Order: sequence, then C-alpha cells, then structure tokens
Amino acid sequence: FLVWIPTLLPTMLNGMHGDRYLYLPLAGISFAIACVVRWKPWMWIIPSLWVVVIQLRIPNWSNDLQLWSSMYLQKPSSFSAVSYAHILYNQKEYQKAAVLYQEGYAESVPYLAGCGPYLVSVIKILGPEGALEAGEWSLERGCALSGTMGGVLALGLASSQRWGDAEQLISLSPPDPTKRMLVVEGIIALKKGRWDRFGEIRTGWSDKNNFDFYFME
Repeated sequence: FLVWIPTLLPTMLNGMHGDRYLYLPLAGISFAIACVVRWKPWMWIIPSLWVVVIQLRIPNWSNDLQLWSSMYLQKPSSFSAVSYAHILYNQKEYQKAAVLYQEGYAESVPYLAGCGPYLVSVIKILGPEGALEAGEWSLERGCALSGTMGGVLALGLASSQRWGDAEQLISLSPPDPTKRMLVVEGIIALKKGRWDRFGEIRTGWSDKNNFDFYFME
C-alpha cells in the first residue's frame, strides 16, 4: 500500500496522462517479492532475458514520439492512433495529427480524446469551413463540446455567414481559452449595434492594438 501512495496525486491531477504513474510502484513491489523469494541459480535467466528486452526496446522508449509511433505501428487501435496524434500535434505536425485523430474517432469504438486539438489541426490545414465540417462530424461521433471546439466551430459558422447558429453555439459552449469565440462574438455585437458588448470584449483583450487590427482586417 505504501508504494502506491506517491502515485495517487499525480494520477488524479494529470487525467489520462496520469496512468503512467501507476507503474512506478512496480519497482517497490518487486523488491518486496525479492525479499521473500530465495535466490536460485536458474534465476539468472530472468535478468539476462530482461537486459536483452531492454536493449531491444530502448529506441522505442527514447521519447514520446518514438514511443507512440511504435505503439501505433505495432498495435493500431483508436487509442494508439489518438495518442500518437496528441504527440504529433504537440510537434506542430498538424496534417499528420488530423489524419490520426480522424482515424481514431472513426473506429467502431472511438477513443474520443483531444477533440479540440483535432479541430485546431484541421483549421490550420483546411481553414474554417473545413474545420466546421470536421467539428460537426466529431460531435456526431460523440465528442463533448469544449471551449476550444466551440471557438473553432464559431469561426467556421462565421465564415459560412451562419450568424444565428454562431450566436446559439456561443451561448451553449464553455468559455474558449483561445478567444476565437470572442472574435466571432465581437463581430456579432457589431452587426447588432451592441457597442457596449463590443467594448467589453475589447477591454478584456490583452493586446487592444492587436484586437483593433484584427477587426479592421
């Protein structure tokens, strides 16, 4: 029980990435087993084989990119595809990431993580209208609407002149950390002559000069 305690907090705080901490107690459990099992000469086979396995696996364990690419190639599944896509997204390889996200979501049992980064990848490649189509498809597959997704979808709806749908989406979506949604909300406020709301959005923007330039464009 004691060897498991240090893993509980990082596991809870790191969400889906915290599960790797659950492997840390295995070393302590191994020591505990070793204390009660008497050593036999034939047991030298175990560490010998283990050294061989580690040497063969070291290239795949060198970094996250190698780890998940090898995982995806050896055991392709919705989980490995989406997990590999996360790493590619962090490496700014958006086209490859978008393909893998879509592959993972299209499985009969989809692994629905990273829906926001998926849409960000798509909008960087195909633009707002492509992201809108991808977003509607991912919601149909079961993705939960997040702030990041809402921001990208709002841009897609705005680019298609679907202002009513954009306004409804903004009212339903969680806050968008990337502020894409605020851009669309600002445009809607201008179209309706709601200068007070437009002023609130501008005041809350960290860089007002950038904000003004964006809207003049």
